[in-house]
Amino acid sequence: MSNVQLPYDLDRYLRADATPPLYPLLARAWLKLFGTTLVAARALSALASAASVVALFQLGRRFLDARTGLFAAALLLASRCQIYFAHEARPYALVLLIVIASFHVLLLLLERVTWRRLALLCLLDAALLHTHYVAAFALCAQTLAALPWRGQSPRTFLAILAAQVGAVLLVVPLALFIWLTLWPLPMAGWLPAPTLRGIPHELAKLTGSGLVLTLELLLVVAGAIALLGARREAQAAPAPRRTLAALALWSVVPLVVAYLASSIEPVFLGRYLLYVTPGWYLLVGAAAARLPVARTLGTTLIVALCALSLAGAWRSPLQRTDWAIAADRARAATADGALTVIVPAHEILPFAWHFSPEAFRDLDHLPRRLRELGVVGVSRIADAAQFARLPRELLVVVPRPLGASVDALAPALAAAGRAPWQREDLRAFVLLRSPAPAPDASPAS
Repeated sequence: MSNVQLPYDLDRYLRADATPPLYPLLARAWLKLFGTTLVAARALSALASAASVVALFQLGRRFLDARTGLFAAALLLASRCQIYFAHEARPYALVLLIVIASFHVLLLLLERVTWRRLALLCLLDAALLHTHYVAAFALCAQTLAALPWRGQSPRTFLAILAAQVGAVLLVVPLALFIWLTLWPLPMAGWLPAPTLRGIPHELAKLTGSGLVLTLELLLVVAGAIALLGARREAQAAPAPRRTLAALALWSVVPLVVAYLASSIEPVFLGRYLLYVTPGWYLLVGAAAARLPVARTLGTTLIVALCALSLAGAWRSPLQRTDWAIAADRARAATADGALTVIVPAHEILPFAWHFSPEAFRDLDHLPRRLRELGVVGVSRIADAAQFARLPRELLVVVPRPLGASVDALAPALAAAGRAPWQREDLRAFVLLRSPAPAPDASPAS
């Protein structure tokens, strides 16, 4: 919403929020048409989400069967993570739609290569790269899916690879601009590195719960066993097998690449990888449609999974950060001379919307205006340690996923003669208070 108030400036926008520019440009046009309100901003994501459900049904019906497409669309519609980001003014619902369209074109190319399809794949993949950086891992899955099978000519693979190279070339100007003017990105370094123990938790976010993920995995395994049994009795058509292989790569490869890439820059986060869920739901739907059981039983299994997912979304919904509450607490604290620290710094914009509408309207000078009001932003929780020696109260606002890492600041607090954090868990974020050290407090040696 900050983007629509001033003439669009790529440099200013990327310094405030390093997300690629396609979604902000679309949102800017959308808000100019429908008004600068939260409802209008979130409506764009809702529209992209609804279109994703329809597009997923069409993909399943075209390359597998209508029943599989209907099952997959129902699972996506009931997904807790998808429901949440369908109401967020963020690019994730748009990424979901573009990925589904891109894989649809990829599967068409695996059937028959045409110049029109190659150009469309190139444009869709370029749009994907201009929407979110982590969505680039979907191209890795597409490349592997296009590899020639035994005895096949490599021409199709080379044509698809050329289209992907074209997409990468289209994003080179943006990459050069970021490299020359903004590197390192303002949003870099805010996520903790993923652990093997934490992976199931992030995957459970995508499907709704650990129980739903386990049941879906069991269903996919049962469907794979049923498919192998059918192949022994009669040769299965090669097209569905290749389609299923492409869907499996779509579901798994971006997760693996994101985990490996996190050794350089942590990017393994549920919302960044939401776009793998359509491929997964198509696999689950295909498994349910091909189980050697009565059709009604397969339908009942999908309905049960949707019901479990919706029940989880109702019982424990993903919580939206209530920046109004954070702004109220910060306003009261800064009035008494406290320093408010926002972690990570790119969350300054939604915070400022509620904290100081006047400062928010002056985006060119927003950081300076907020500093004058006693608010600063830092990229990582560890960076808050630099303020420990200031003779004033500290109030640190941290997203809940980063709340577990606040113990790393304890040595800095102790060295500055401060008491441990006073922690308050609120909606999707954590408030950390550290009273100003007593005048006669002597820092630890």
